[in-house]
Amino acid sequence: MLHRLPHLSGNTLRVASRVRGHPQLPTSRVGLPSNCARKTIHHSLRRSNNCHELTLSAKSGTKFKFALALGVASSAIVLFSLGSLNHTPVFSDSNVNLEIKGQPSNGITVDPSTSLELPSVLRLASTPPLSLLGLGVRTVSFLRVKVYVVGFYADLDNVDTKALQSLENPEKRVEYLINNTTCALRIVPTRSTSYTHLRDGFIRALQSRLVQFKGDGSLTPEQEEALQTPFQELKSLFPTTPLAKHTPLHAVLRISPAGTRSLSFPELGQVEDTWLATEFFKAYFVGKGISPAMKKSVEEGVQKIGL
Repeated sequence: MLHRLPHLSGNTLRVASRVRGHPQLPTSRVGLPSNCARKTIHHSLRRSNNCHELTLSAKSGTKFKFALALGVASSAIVLFSLGSLNHTPVFSDSNVNLEIKGQPSNGITVDPSTSLELPSVLRLASTPPLSLLGLGVRTVSFLRVKVYVVGFYADLDNVDTKALQSLENPEKRVEYLINNTTCALRIVPTRSTSYTHLRDGFIRALQSRLVQFKGDGSLTPEQEEALQTPFQELKSLFPTTPLAKHTPLHAVLRISPAGTRSLSFPELGQVEDTWLATEFFKAYFVGKGISPAMKKSVEEGVQKIGL
């Protein structure tokens, strides 16, 4: 539910509220005439199309309360408590939050392939502000079916910029960020899908990394055996429910004071394992990457850090 704080224009007070799923919720107007000489409060309610208008007049200094009920799909009651007419009205409602949310404070970036918008700065609970370095669409099959848009974010306020700039190869810069700072992926489906469908794609990417590690001898049999538990934990995080079109899913790579890494899905849960967490992110940049468009965009973005 989105509520805008009162805005005064002359003697008119406007209160606009929007209920999620009902963008056409009517606007309420409360007119406060400057000539409030009568002792008795008179009121008239007029409804025209999608607008309710309530006009009140009262003796200056009189305190009053009124309740205005609006029926849109289901009835909702908003209680307004007004102080003295000579002062700014005070609104009291324990059931709603008047803070405006959902608008990124530092702008948006639009994916050219899908026109989907991603915030330039990502703010998640228990996570520092993360800056968008690049984005792109994930496609599958020879038909190039668009599955989701993915954006890569990193905590640029807590990174050694000089060490990063010393790396000329953009792939090395991305790897440095993944190894040394908090990162995140914002995944936005272009069509309705399911959590399990996305999960299966993630698991395939990690298994591919596992095969590569085994092939070059950088993973011992004991280490491979130890990875079975975090793999199962990752699978168990995803519910067998649909994921609606344009509903974002976030994957966050966190670093602990001890230097270990965890893979967190704020909407679902997290897995504590350094190999799984880092390789989940690196899979998007190895070879052509899970999203070649995103990989190219990020590699261009990291070259601009510190400029």
